[in-house]
Amino acid sequence: MGGSRGVRIGLDGALDGEVVLTFDEAARVAITDTLIAQADERMRRRSIEEIGNVSTGDVIHGWADHLSATIDISPPTCVEPERFVDAGIDGSSGRFCRRAQTNPRSERS
Repeated sequence: MGGSRGVRIGLDGALDGEVVLTFDEAARVAITDTLIAQADERMRRRSIEEIGNVSTGDVIHGWADHLSATIDISPPTCVEPERFVDAGIDGSSGRFCRRAQTNPRSERS
């Protein structure tokens, strides 16, 4: 699992867009070694996806409560470094370049 990797999660509802979390090598190793030290590559990848899912889910749940609205999230998918440009990420800085938009048609009256 060399280099940077990310986790992409789609948003739909009161917020439309994507969340992409990036992890450098040191962060990924620390996370996967803590969770499942003796795992194979597939399980290490799944653990990073799940960390992204739990972290994003908690934040999005908070926003949905705040907005009194529904925000659905898609299952997490691993994003490889060569796909960062497609995801709107500046690979050198890890910054996400797009922002979620409020979807007025999904807000409650």
